[in-house]
Amino acid sequence: MGIIGKLFKRQILVPKKLPAGSFVISRRGEILVSTFTLGVSQPVLIGIGGVVMRAFTRAEESGVPLHQLEVYYGALRVTAKRTRVGAIVFLTPQSAFEKKPESETTTIPRSHD
Repeated sequence: MGIIGKLFKRQILVPKKLPAGSFVISRRGEILVSTFTLGVSQPVLIGIGGVVMRAFTRAEESGVPLHQLEVYYGALRVTAKRTRVGAIVFLTPQSAFEKKPESETTTIPRSHD
């Protein structure tokens, strides 16, 4: 390939693959166990885990028995289950062609803290 060909070579952009796996987060926000590779950002996992733990904590403070949480966020399904040490969180990429179970979806109003 000549010099001009190298200058005008097109770069092929590939969409990033969404993470798939699970992790256990403590009540203090520490990741105890994870099935993710090192390529997945730890601060992102800690952020997701923190939101999950706040949801469980607020539900407990309100007297609402919440043991499992499932959120569809764009092309990512976040499923979390309460444990004695904190929560186990599963991240599952969703295809655009997969249907979300309508009977299980619930809209929770946002609190304006």
